[in-house]
Amino acid sequence: MTTMAPQAGEESNTGCGTTIHTGAMPTRDKRVWLASGEVVTRAVVLLPPEYFTERQQVRLDAIPRISECGCMTVGVGCGICGNALGSLTTRCEQHFTSGSLKYPTVYNFLPDSVSPPLPLAPRIKRVERASEILAAAASELPCPTEAAIRSPAPASSSASTTPRRRLSFTAIFADWDNVPRLPSPTPSERRAEYEAMQDQIDSEEAYEEQQRQAAIARLTNAQKEAPTTQEVLRKKMTRAVGVYAHLKRRKDGMSDFER
Repeated sequence: MTTMAPQAGEESNTGCGTTIHTGAMPTRDKRVWLASGEVVTRAVVLLPPEYFTERQQVRLDAIPRISECGCMTVGVGCGICGNALGSLTTRCEQHFTSGSLKYPTVYNFLPDSVSPPLPLAPRIKRVERASEILAAAASELPCPTEAAIRSPAPASSSASTTPRRRLSFTAIFADWDNVPRLPSPTPSERRAEYEAMQDQIDSEEAYEEQQRQAAIARLTNAQKEAPTTQEVLRKKMTRAVGVYAHLKRRKDGMSDFER
């Protein structure tokens, strides 16, 4: 993959995330879209931070980053053209085991990675291939002979001694039931799943904020307890004066002894 990183102020709107957004949902603040690892294809790859604009970095809360708990977040993008898509968070063991959603990874996709940005995730509807249906239907029809082609039946005769063959679609969809399918969740189930994911992320963000405030408090207390530079210099000066006075007394004492 050879591509250039976006320049400052440049927005990526190439539509690379359209497929991904069909399996993701927007967050409550509409900043990013959430999705689990099951909707991500091989087209998503890790992306260095220089491929993200400053605005995208702000939306993703700066990437890459490692929380104190062990959760790690890196950038991801399109594996074909390098378009920035969002971030990938690998959850620590504590958040993975204690969370309601048993997903080791969570993807946050930027709304502007789709052109145009999607307001909601569209439903995926399977479209039948017309070529396959027509080919299967054609195989069911009888092949006309050369004599029938050269001497077609008159248009006025609607009755025929040979009954017309009815087209059966049984052969067309004979193997349809054997095709493996994944269970499709209902809209309410999908909405409940992503709401639970949002609640889990909110709790993780609150925990990270609590840990950050605790770290700031520890640093503040350590700075208060640590001696200032002036105090250290004063103690060193006092010690040096004491050593000098002691050496001077010893020198004076030896001079008196020699006398």
